[in-house]
Amino acid sequence: MTPLLLATLPALVSLGPASSILSAGAAPSPTASPSERASPEAAPRATSDATTLLNESRQTLLDLPSMSAEIIERADFDGRRFEARGTYLAGAFPKLRLELTVELEGLRGHLLEVCDGQVLWSIREISDPTIEKATETDPASLADVTETSDRQIIRRDVDRILAALRRSSVNPQQLLDAEIGLGGLPALLAGLESAFELAVQDRPSQPDQMVLAGPWRDGVLEKLQIDRKRSRRSLPDMVEVTLDRRTRLPVRVTYLQARDGAPRKLMQIELRQIRTAVAIGPERFQYTPPSDITVQDATSQTLRAIGDEE
Repeated sequence: MTPLLLATLPALVSLGPASSILSAGAAPSPTASPSERASPEAAPRATSDATTLLNESRQTLLDLPSMSAEIIERADFDGRRFEARGTYLAGAFPKLRLELTVELEGLRGHLLEVCDGQVLWSIREISDPTIEKATETDPASLADVTETSDRQIIRRDVDRILAALRRSSVNPQQLLDAEIGLGGLPALLAGLESAFELAVQDRPSQPDQMVLAGPWRDGVLEKLQIDRKRSRRSLPDMVEVTLDRRTRLPVRVTYLQARDGAPRKLMQIELRQIRTAVAIGPERFQYTPPSDITVQDATSQTLRAIGDEE
């Protein structure tokens, strides 16, 4: 498997941990190419305002009975561009279903994150569509092929995580860590708040939107054991979170690199065609892993993050 695709797939599922680095959006204005230059317009206001707005957005998402949206991610790593598309469904928290597909360098990556309210499943798969297509007409062609796909399945026990929160008087950082472990858009915003020092930007050209932007918090990259120099091509220097001014829903998250004195778009994800209070069948939030695949359990890792070992 190519290193670029293997590095990209964890990011695609990053409606989750802050270390994954991702984004989201809703009914946005037309998207510029990720390689186009961004142009901040004014000095930021107090960081506390940004924290309040981000909390309002998270709470709005948590209070929605349901929502659906098309999700699009575009990225440009030194001219190597890709686009991923899929869907995001959410029921009463913490029910969710996220699906994304990306094709890159002859390989296809598929991401699925599903939670029925009790267990959160995260499935990442990389496959070679040329091999799959050939074997449809000639099964014998697989004789010399040892592997056509690479699949990883991770589960988190949501009941145990929520029980741990009820047992303890968590501090704000512990609450963020718990939300990150539960996935979905609320987890994305929790991860951004935990990882970046955000401040409100005044953007007169975007009267219907609010932009929160800022660099990494001190010590975050060291904690994640990320080497700035070695990860220079794929590591953003700052993030911009765009919220709808009326609904407070996130409409866009853009990761930027500082190049030649001007920010360059590294990665951007948007949610389009957002609908709230929609009917979603319970089967969309269910998943049964294949019997021949080893499942990794990350529940204890999440519990340790919030200081609860049971």
